[in-house]
Amino acid sequence: LSYAKWDAMEFDDEDDDAPHKPRVTKLNGPATITIGPDPAARSARTPTTPGIDYSHWDRMELSDDDEVDEEDEAEDDGVDNTGAGRRIVPVEPQGDAQLRPRVCTESEYDEAEAEAAAEARETDHLDASELAHLRQVYAARGMPLPSPADDPATAATSDDQKHAALAAMLSRNGADRGDFIWRQNEREVEIAVLVPAGTRAKDLAPELLAATLESKQRFVLGTRGAAPQRLFERVLAYPVEQPDDDNDLSWEVTDFEPKNGRRVLRLTLSKKALHGVIIWWTRAFDGEPELDPLSAFPDRRHAGKAADHQAVWQQAQQMFKESVAARVPQQIAVSSLDCE
Repeated sequence: LSYAKWDAMEFDDEDDDAPHKPRVTKLNGPATITIGPDPAARSARTPTTPGIDYSHWDRMELSDDDEVDEEDEAEDDGVDNTGAGRRIVPVEPQGDAQLRPRVCTESEYDEAEAEAAAEARETDHLDASELAHLRQVYAARGMPLPSPADDPATAATSDDQKHAALAAMLSRNGADRGDFIWRQNEREVEIAVLVPAGTRAKDLAPELLAATLESKQRFVLGTRGAAPQRLFERVLAYPVEQPDDDNDLSWEVTDFEPKNGRRVLRLTLSKKALHGVIIWWTRAFDGEPELDPLSAFPDRRHAGKAADHQAVWQQAQQMFKESVAARVPQQIAVSSLDCE
């Protein structure tokens, strides 16, 4: 073997891999790039080998107008490229002019909001003709015209009306028992216990004690803190779904009486019954007076037929009692062999 070629080799330990700054040519306007020799010379040249003709690339034009197209698309889409927080509003076309967006200044936007608010306030007030018509309608029905909302007497009456409406809502299909109010529907029962004024939810600790062999389920309401107090404790008259933990109870504390009066803790419980069976409670707790199941539940379906069904049932019972009373005792002869 001949190793003479190694003697002519030169070795250099300098780093030739350092990156070099590329040469960039910027096109500031429409330009034409020609690939290959001069077009005149190219036209005189005859290709020596068959293949694909790339001459159409010589007629390509590269343009840097893409940024202008992007700005036009942004304007068409309503995108704001002029500054953050500004709004684009359309400008009404004049004649044959096309609809183009423009930027609305903050002062113009505030002025438009003020005009809209003023217009809304104007629509809330009655003019002289509307007020006269309203008085005629109330007079024809024998009703007094309501006082303005800013009248103190009207405000007091409104508070009383709100309180009465809330009490009626909390006692629908139920009753108001003074220290507590309860209502129900087909699936749930809500018990509202009155608590002192200013009581907050974090001050209370409601509990639903599970049933035992000696007692049914009990609802207990106490306070939290260093010296807890028991505010309410009753035994439920009907079974409800027992939660796994007291934290799973659904309850809230809301205002009840006006003028910073007492508040209520509203506890929602799910009735426990067989599938497809609806039970209407006649009382919420043991010892409470029972309600009439035929007339005390306005939301009960087919409530109008309940009285008829009750009458038919009572009539059937009476007929059975009369039939039993009219029976004549009969003697049965029993032989001595039967006794043995």
